Amino acid sequence: MSLHDELLATARRLVAGAALPPTDADVRRAISTAYYALFHRLIDAAVAHLLPTHSDDQRAAIARVFEHIKIRAVCGRVVELALHPNSTSGAILSLVRVLGPVVPDELRRVAVALTSLYQRRQEADYDRNPVHNPITLASAQTAVGQVDSAFADWVALEAANRSIAQAFLVLLLTGEPKSR
Repeated sequence: MSLHDELLATARRLVAGAALPPTDADVRRAISTAYYALFHRLIDAAVAHLLPTHSDDQRAAIARVFEHIKIRAVCGRVVELALHPNSTSGAILSLVRVLGPVVPDELRRVAVALTSLYQRRQEADYDRNPVHNPITLASAQTAVGQVDSAFADWVALEAANRSIAQAFLVLLLTGEPKSR
């Protein structure tokens, strides 16, 4: 089983209905683990695309190059392009040159999931007094559901729009395209 599948299974176990309700730590860990499941799913796809014939050691070394901030920024721009396809912003126009003018729904949903899970992970891992966004079992279950859906969306995107999926994966490594 892949790391991303194991992480998702762990997140599911942390929020599953058991004899005892999950602790605050379980709920927080489930949100963080759900985020990491999606993060590693995308990295695995990118490394497989970029280095299909390389050794496991080489692929693992390249996987360490991906950065959370770059991935979150690219996903944020993809969401922005999906919401504002006619924007004249330089960053959006550069993204259009790479991905095309229309963001497939599957890619938009993956990008939305990654950006929202990134924020929820930050809160779950670092916010010890979440007044505005309480860390609840329901929010952890929602996070796990988002990852389940994002995994399915990713499979559908690769099947229906492989070239867009591959371009997106390159952007996850390189960051946002430069507007020139």
